[in-house]
Amino acid sequence: MYRKWPLALALIVFVACGGDDASPSPAPQGAGNTTATTTATGTASASPTPARPTVGPRAPLAPGATGRADRFRVELLQVSDPWNDAATPAGAGERYVLVAVTIENRSDEATSISFLNFTFLADNQEYSGERVRGAEPYLTPQTVAPGAVVQGFVAAPIPSDAELQGVEFDADTSTDARISFLAGLE
Repeated sequence: MYRKWPLALALIVFVACGGDDASPSPAPQGAGNTTATTTATGTASASPTPARPTVGPRAPLAPGATGRADRFRVELLQVSDPWNDAATPAGAGERYVLVAVTIENRSDEATSISFLNFTFLADNQEYSGERVRGAEPYLTPQTVAPGAVVQGFVAAPIPSDAELQGVEFDADTSTDARISFLAGLE
């Protein structure tokens, strides 16, 4: 009986370390005729947090790019950098970045999402969303039914001289799986 123990332990370690990861990978798709009809905005925290390493599916930071992870499919419809609106001018030394997205809940459970599920990456720092004027209606905090699709705008202020490196969608902050739309990917 004790001779089987090392084999069982090795199998557990293999599975826990992702020995056969069959998770779907992102597949860029054409932009099609889809247009965003709602808006969400981003908020930069008073002090940005250092960017964590990207984990999970990756896609280009470009209109038409699609990322899939676990329960969600997210498509970028628009990327505006900088985004300017007279109703909400950026603060001194900042500029707004805006993305239009479509989010599909591919699970069999209702899930809560909002603009707060998005993080903007610039110069190795993370910037979270906030509600800003001029981007209404924004991607409101809501519960998305299984199979349902929502769209909206998400914006965040980042330093005016920072290089935008990407935008990440993280529907479940208790895991490391997130969908990353990164600059420089083709």
